[in-house]
Amino acid sequence: SGLGWIGRNTLLVSGNLGSWVNIGEIVTPMAADVYDTPLPNRCGDCRRCVDACPNNAIEFVDGYYRLNAVRCAAYNTIENRSESLPSSLRLSGYVYGCDICQLACPFNQGVPVRMEVTPQRMEQLQSLQSCDAEQFSSISQGSAFSRISFQQLRRNVNANKKG
Repeated sequence: SGLGWIGRNTLLVSGNLGSWVNIGEIVTPMAADVYDTPLPNRCGDCRRCVDACPNNAIEFVDGYYRLNAVRCAAYNTIENRSESLPSSLRLSGYVYGCDICQLACPFNQGVPVRMEVTPQRMEQLQSLQSCDAEQFSSISQGSAFSRISFQQLRRNVNANKKG
């Protein structure tokens, strides 16, 4: 479609926006007259995302790079519903998700990422370390944090304290 290519980190990489993108679609009964030419993979020999991953979650298997979710800090801190996290997992200070592979990608350097964290929101986020269930519910309401439970947050915070 010409949006970009799939990088070694298994994310869509746009030449202009890096991998800090979300894909949307427009459904219409109108016919499309123009189709974009697919973009070639421009990762070349770069392995920055692979080498940066603290859990070696980006693997080369059968000629392709793939993400091993069992090793991925983002998967484990958000989607893993177990009472405990794998003991070998390195969270690198993250309690929700992980962006280390994206931070390492050269296509993300200098990209205008629009993320505004007000001082009030920063204070709320920092309070997650010691908040109770009611405070967590208030902080996470209407945000991506609502994808995890308070118990998962506690588990993730405690896992960071251990390692």
